[in-house]
Amino acid sequence: HLGGLTPSIGSLKLTKNTTNLKVICMVRPRGAGFCYTDIEFKQMMIEAKDLLENGADGIAFGFLLKNNEIDIERTKEMVSL
Repeated sequence: HLGGLTPSIGSLKLTKNTTNLKVICMVRPRGAGFCYTDIEFKQMMIEAKDLLENGADGIAFGFLLKNNEIDIERTKEMVSL
């Protein structure tokens, strides 16, 4: 059990078109933790923007540093979307 990964745009559109629910999409490229490489972070930013542009009502995410503290800089970047 991975605890949630990024949904496809198709899954988002299907949910939005067939329900009246607000949809918060998790942006998570893999299941092992919340410390991401620079490439994974760039991927997450692109995916979050695409999800928002295609109807997501919000984004759920988490970024940690190697010492398990919150990665404030990356969090600020994601929130700025």
